[in-house]
Amino acid sequence: MSVFTDKSLLSKAKVVWKTLVVVILSVLLFAPTPALALDYNGTLQTYVSNTKVEIDGVLTSIKKLPNQSYENGKTTLAEIDSKLHKIQTDAGKNAKVFQNLSAQAQKEYEQVLNQINQQDTSTSLILPAYQETNLPSLTNGLNNPVSVKIFAEGKWNYGSQSPFSTLVNANGNPGSAGRYQANLRFSNVSPAALVTVKNNKVFASGMQHSFELLPSEIVFFINNDAVGNYGDNSGSQTITYYFSNNDKNYFFSKNGNNVTVQYSVKNLEGEKQRLANGIVLTNKISKLCDDLEKRINLAKEKTGNVKEYAIALNSFSDPDILSEITELNKFVADLTNNLPLAT
Repeated sequence: MSVFTDKSLLSKAKVVWKTLVVVILSVLLFAPTPALALDYNGTLQTYVSNTKVEIDGVLTSIKKLPNQSYENGKTTLAEIDSKLHKIQTDAGKNAKVFQNLSAQAQKEYEQVLNQINQQDTSTSLILPAYQETNLPSLTNGLNNPVSVKIFAEGKWNYGSQSPFSTLVNANGNPGSAGRYQANLRFSNVSPAALVTVKNNKVFASGMQHSFELLPSEIVFFINNDAVGNYGDNSGSQTITYYFSNNDKNYFFSKNGNNVTVQYSVKNLEGEKQRLANGIVLTNKISKLCDDLEKRINLAKEKTGNVKEYAIALNSFSDPDILSEITELNKFVADLTNNLPLAT
């Protein structure tokens, strides 16, 4: 180390302290705009809160220096270096964590886009008159009740001989069953009527009817004929279903003729926006951590320089340095109040 006169040494020490003030404050004030002053959640909130505590620890250590002996000051300076090192190490780790979170959010965002682009928005089912098993169904896969309106179009019958063979609409062929009415699957409903079934009971029937489906409830559709006698039926019904909020506001997943009301457009668009915001936020936090990690290198280097000059001065309470530390305390206090770290 070079040998200086007292005046030049104090001057250089003063410069070093000013440099350290600027560097440390630039590290501490790592978010110059309120862009991240949002509603933090989960990992983001935890990281920001913990970093705020650690920054306060560095500030506390800096404020101790003017009132300490040379030996205690050396210990405090070592604490400052150690705390900066921890913040740096954590920043490096968290940069990678938030990079991964951003990648995961991006993946989920693309999945939501695929759901929006690929979901089946058709609103009809085909029910052949002869179908007695593997019936078309409608399931409420949402977390809230949905009101459903059914419109059936087509002609079918419930047998091959007159009067059962007469092709009729989904309101059925009333009066045609005669004494066989009691043999029908649902004896209190017209033969050849479209029946909406829930829990093996008549839920509704006819060409047009409405009902409400609770979350996870399922209904089936069937031609009202005698059990086991569906093989000689002909014709079909096209069953169109509508929802009270307009069918275009919902997406449906289909497995054959089994339909599940799965997503509302509003919910998917909301999820897409939430993920988009998450991608932006995690990218900002990742960059923040990466910048913080790099900038602390300079702060640690300057701390090492201060240590060397303090050794030369053998003091942390020299009047010139004390005035700089007093200015530092006020500067840091003012800036700390403006740190955009939500609680």
